[in-house]
Amino acid sequence: AIAEAAERHPGLGILHVDAHHDLRVAYEGYEWSHASIMHNVLAHCSGVERLEAAGIDVAVGLMEAEAAELNRGFVKRMRTGRPWVTLKIAASLDGATAMASGESQWITGPSARADVQRLRAAAGAILTGVGTVIADDPRLTVRDGSSGGRQPLRAILDSDLRTPVTAEVLKQPGETRIYYCGDPVRDDLAEHGATLVPVRDDRRGVRIADVLDDLGGAGINHVLVEAGAILAGSLAAGGWVDELVLYQAPRILGSTTRPLLDTPGWERLDQCLNLDIIDTRVVGDDIRIVARPKRQMET
Repeated sequence: AIAEAAERHPGLGILHVDAHHDLRVAYEGYEWSHASIMHNVLAHCSGVERLEAAGIDVAVGLMEAEAAELNRGFVKRMRTGRPWVTLKIAASLDGATAMASGESQWITGPSARADVQRLRAAAGAILTGVGTVIADDPRLTVRDGSSGGRQPLRAILDSDLRTPVTAEVLKQPGETRIYYCGDPVRDDLAEHGATLVPVRDDRRGVRIADVLDDLGGAGINHVLVEAGAILAGSLAAGGWVDELVLYQAPRILGSTTRPLLDTPGWERLDQCLNLDIIDTRVVGDDIRIVARPKRQMET
């Protein structure tokens, strides 16, 4: 890709940062090159000194905020060891994610569902709970070709190893990791291709911190959560969500429904999660809202 860009733009200097943070000049024949380089990369390489020694003028910090936003998953993983977590929810205008029976296909329209494929393609992993696996039997794959054939890792929180061996997630290309607590008792899952990862437990199941540490250690920068109200509520209440993507359909489902989040510990207004709206737009017949917890905006 670098060589192709150089051919198309013969007067352009191109700077490449590889996976080991080694800065290399990919195309020469220019007098000055100004680059914006994130400080966490600078701290681990001598690339700037090498460029300056080669007679190239390097400017650090240009459009740093924009670069950090574009690479927010990588930046967070470098700083914390954990990936950026996006919680995706599809709901009605009155905030319901399903009828009380669990029926939810489909609340939103085809354009919104196509947009979710874009989110999946951008993620390194898709995370869900075993309840969703049992109830909906999702594939959790990118199905529109936008990922170039790469499939995100599928992460299932299953403290008691209840995932059936017939689950669709075990039939798809790519890796499926199942996070559980206690001693392994399901060799059949491993035989069907699952990677079983033991983690500690907490009051509501597997310990989320251990899961995110494992995913971060695997080089995952961005996790997309597609889960039911219990897991989604646990993540939101625990402060694990960096971003919420909410698709709202122009329909009212009424009171015999399931909520966006199950948060039994929230009983007062001062316990609620305050958000900053980052983006709002119409996607087909639906509305897509991107929001982040205010704590995220303040750090």
